[in-house]
Amino acid sequence: MTTSTGKTNSSRDRIVGIAKDSLHETIYAGAGAGTGKTQTLVERIANLVTLGGVLSQNIAAVTFTVAAASELRQRVREELEKRLEESAKSTASGSSGLQSTLSNALDSLDSAFVGTIHSFAQSLLRERPLSVGLPPVFEVYESVQGDVRFGEEWSAWLDNELDSPTFADAVVNAQRLGLTQPLNVLRELAEELHANYDLVERIGELPMPENTIGPGVILRAVRADLGAALDLRSYCTNPDDNLIAHMESSIVLATTWIDEATENDSEEDQTLALTQLPKLSSGGGRKGDWNSLPSGESSLEEVRASLKGAQANLERGREGLGQATVIPLVNSVSRMVLEYSAKRRNLGTLEFQDLLMLSSELLDQDEEARRYFQSRYTHILIDEFQDTDPLQLKLAMRLADRDSKGKPTPGALFVVGDNKQSIYRFRRADLTQLEGLVNKLGATKLSLSNNYRSNPEILNWVNSIFEPWMNGSGGSVRNPNQAEYVALEPGRNDYLQSNKSRVMIAGGAADSGVDVARESEADDFAKLARSVGAGEWSLPDGSGGERESTYRDLCVLMPRRTGLAFLENAFHEHNVPYILEGQAPIFDSQTVHELSNNLVAIDDPTDQVAIVAALKSASWGCSDQDLYEWAQSGRKFEYARAPIKLDQFVEGSKTWNVATALSGLEKFHELRQQISTPFLIEQFIRERRLREVAALSNPSGDRERLMDLLIEMSRSLQRSGTGSLREFVRWISRQAEARVRVAEGALSNSEVNAVRVMTIHAAKGLEFPVVALMGLQVSAGALKGSSITREEQGRAVVSVKLGSTKRGLFTSDYTDKAKAEKEAEQAELVRLAYVAATRAREYLIVSVHRSATDKSSLAAKIAELDGSNGSTSEFAAKTPSNPSGTDTKTTIAPESNEYSLVHRSQWLDQLELSVATAKNRGYVTPSQLADHSMFDGPKPEDNMESTERNTSERGRGGTRFGSAVHAVLQDVDFDDRNDLDGLNGLVQAAADAHEVEGAEIIQDITQSVRNTLQSPTVARATSSNSWREAWVAAEISDGIEVEGSIDLMIQNEDGSMTIVDYKTDRIQGELLDERAKGYEPQLAGYVLILEKLGMSVRDAILVFANGGADGGAYEYSIKDMEVAKSVAETEIRSQIR
Repeated sequence: MTTSTGKTNSSRDRIVGIAKDSLHETIYAGAGAGTGKTQTLVERIANLVTLGGVLSQNIAAVTFTVAAASELRQRVREELEKRLEESAKSTASGSSGLQSTLSNALDSLDSAFVGTIHSFAQSLLRERPLSVGLPPVFEVYESVQGDVRFGEEWSAWLDNELDSPTFADAVVNAQRLGLTQPLNVLRELAEELHANYDLVERIGELPMPENTIGPGVILRAVRADLGAALDLRSYCTNPDDNLIAHMESSIVLATTWIDEATENDSEEDQTLALTQLPKLSSGGGRKGDWNSLPSGESSLEEVRASLKGAQANLERGREGLGQATVIPLVNSVSRMVLEYSAKRRNLGTLEFQDLLMLSSELLDQDEEARRYFQSRYTHILIDEFQDTDPLQLKLAMRLADRDSKGKPTPGALFVVGDNKQSIYRFRRADLTQLEGLVNKLGATKLSLSNNYRSNPEILNWVNSIFEPWMNGSGGSVRNPNQAEYVALEPGRNDYLQSNKSRVMIAGGAADSGVDVARESEADDFAKLARSVGAGEWSLPDGSGGERESTYRDLCVLMPRRTGLAFLENAFHEHNVPYILEGQAPIFDSQTVHELSNNLVAIDDPTDQVAIVAALKSASWGCSDQDLYEWAQSGRKFEYARAPIKLDQFVEGSKTWNVATALSGLEKFHELRQQISTPFLIEQFIRERRLREVAALSNPSGDRERLMDLLIEMSRSLQRSGTGSLREFVRWISRQAEARVRVAEGALSNSEVNAVRVMTIHAAKGLEFPVVALMGLQVSAGALKGSSITREEQGRAVVSVKLGSTKRGLFTSDYTDKAKAEKEAEQAELVRLAYVAATRAREYLIVSVHRSATDKSSLAAKIAELDGSNGSTSEFAAKTPSNPSGTDTKTTIAPESNEYSLVHRSQWLDQLELSVATAKNRGYVTPSQLADHSMFDGPKPEDNMESTERNTSERGRGGTRFGSAVHAVLQDVDFDDRNDLDGLNGLVQAAADAHEVEGAEIIQDITQSVRNTLQSPTVARATSSNSWREAWVAAEISDGIEVEGSIDLMIQNEDGSMTIVDYKTDRIQGELLDERAKGYEPQLAGYVLILEKLGMSVRDAILVFANGGADGGAYEYSIKDMEVAKSVAETEIRSQIR
């Protein structure tokens, strides 16, 4: 490959095809961000027609999205029309011939292919279906239909496969090795292999490992090492040495289990023992506590070595058994996936991946078809090449290689892209593989580096950050997973001056957890949005002048949606209008949750959980007090056993509210068999006025669009032939479990004057006057899914892991592949940040808010690189006093003078008050009542989504440490507090669940739990007199509800209750008492709920796990309960207002 990076227009001339012979070159154009990539593609297509004599019908331009294809076709037409107009004005010789060429090109432009790779592949198959075994007429399933069909195929296959002894035995063995819900895990694996079945087909059946060692042999080897370590216990002179404590507890117990299992000679017992053994190795022990061996060597080191050997034998054994178990399962699932692909081909019911596979097969195996299409499409142009699946490039290569030389015929293939913007690895667009394929093209590599989008100050900052971070010219070590960096240069000189810095850095390292950093970040950007909305940022008006900024000029970008809840809370608090765009996890949204609960309640009258959730939704507006009184009256939450007769209830009473809702659900239940599911949903939304409620609570229209989208999905499902209500609600449930996201742009509304909020992936190809980059507290994490499927130097790779790697259920190459995947993901995160930064035209604000311990995230690295060049200013967040822009309240102008504005205003006020009152039901939680001014920054518990509202999450709490402590206290056995092994197991499980790492932190969790259990009040708790994580709720006065989860409730001998709330704050002395005082309203909030429910509360106590002077627990009890309750009630009312 030849390379040209000249800074003159010579590179561009060759790319667009006006340089000599450049239309006959195979070119890879590296077009940096904002360098006019689409325009160069437009000009090359026009020049192929005008200069190269290529007919429109012989051109195929492949784009990444349908929207990009539409834009490209329109811009090509405009370019040809412009040239025709210029030619008509020209008096030069030959202009008449050019006019004729341009006119013909315009007339025949629709015969050129301009579209996505999938639509291109489909067009090939439509012409030659029989060549690949397709019926003459075939259909392509939408994703919704494909999901349903795959689910049906999986269920039918599983019913039959479970009769297979090989498969059934492997499933049982997987369970013995500790895999929970193995069939669900296998279903997830099947979906992943289904999406990559072309790689599965190339690999074939995985070979079984040879000479697998049985569990008995493994246990005996482990036992021998443990015995050797135990024999050296006498060399320890200190009974309190932590290594000897480990041996006397965990190691002695392990040897007992091993002895019992090996004596029974039961392979099942031996396998279970192998999976249940605790961690054996230990780096503990103090050298001074251990005498030397007779040989003079260290007995301590000998013990450690024996334990390490036992651990190694244990892990090797688990892996060996795991591989012997996982491979039959993978082979079975692979067969199912391949059989289903063959079935789709025979039936002519294809999915998107089938289009690529079958069109490639068509060109590979049918020489006549290949020659036909090569003559049909003589010039292939690929846009956004860096996001191309290798399978797509191979398809293009087969068409472009007209001479069968293994590389494109000169001029037949043109690709344009930017490796620095390669961010779609999850779609198989692997940068390293694509670079390898490009090197085989024999293409001339040219670069475009003049940026016509961003202000020069922004470009200077981007270059200073990303050149050393990527493979820039000044880098010392090349990262094989990273793109080569080519610096961006200003392409214009007409930029306006500004009194604001063009690049600003917000935040820094904070002495707190990541949630607090995210809250501070969100608050900064809410104030930024208010400032932009108030017109405080000068922007070009498009005609050489300036204009004031509006909300719509600001776009907030984030790599993941982890911090979105914090941003939404801050936007609501500061009255910032905003719109979420791009791919959205709509099945996690409150709108879909509530509508789904209602549909489940309509479909299944026996599902009382769904019915209660439906009653509490905005559709019916029943309060917790309504539900409580209904239950107290001896009634159940159901409507099918006996009809609900409203005349039996007092109109307006709380039981009447519930009866009305149940009667309504019953009505729709009867309708479900009479009308279609889409019509049922539409009718439900209309009758319950859900669009009106959504419009008042969310003026931007997001919630209304979600409802419409759900209706459209039900229509799509119905078209697949499986459109019953039950099938639809099951499908929604599966989408929610898989956290499926909707297609990019489906929820956007660009006409609203509101801040745009989207992921960086959704912003690809877009640009905005002001860009705020947040959520950079990310780094490459644990791999998601059960498999790694990719192509590696032309070789298919499928590596599988079922469950945690601790179970050993993974293929032999998984560990190495996972490590490589993580390194590649980290490199892609850097490119993701580059894409985000280059979306900005006039201003770029980058948040580096993070925890003080964060040294590896994007935020930490950007802060480090920015600090070394010192070219930015600090963003000072402040809220404008009188912001202009769009008011967040919905106003509707009168359409006619016939209407009374006074009456209409009164009606709107009443309606908004009703909606506001309904919205606030159940939304005040006791944790909101604490005096948070006592903290330097917001407490993690302020985020109610992570605490009381998410009661299903085990171990509520604001920090990972606190969450882990809460989780252990939730599960520990109050009746056997001396069960140290059980406690250690709970601590380790909680640490794993909440991603807490480090021996010292785990030891701190254990100590905090022990301190809490030994506190006087908690020591009184038993399994029979206490309730943990007790969810309580009550309407303490009309329209005011409080709900929350109490850590511990203890019933005293007189029947009264003691409330206990655990705290992990690390403070002591007077400061501790001050902080405890601030928590009093929170405790009093719980007291108000219980008293409203008819319970007597004797005392409410805070237990600080590490607050005692001796390092133990410290208890704080509310001294004046009546005063505390009064303060809490006042705070509750202020929250409602």
